Amino acid sequence: MSEAVKTPEEILASWADLRVSLEELDKDLTKNLTKGNVAAGRRARAGFRDLKKAVTSLMKDMVALEKATEASEEKG
Repeated sequence: MSEAVKTPEEILASWADLRVSLEELDKDLTKNLTKGNVAAGRRARAGFRDLKKAVTSLMKDMVALEKATEASEEKG
């Protein structure tokens, strides 16, 4: 089950999306910790789970790109 290797531009776009999500997570975490907003705490915890999944996916994409680049350099 081999997926296509993402381009550096696609990986950078994923990183940009991740950074936006992190900013939103920061707002929810701050609301929860400073104002006691329970709903923001729930969103923050869900955001942490999503963040972990996104970071894991980003790392896998980076490794796949590095391996593909190394393989093409060895052939050429």
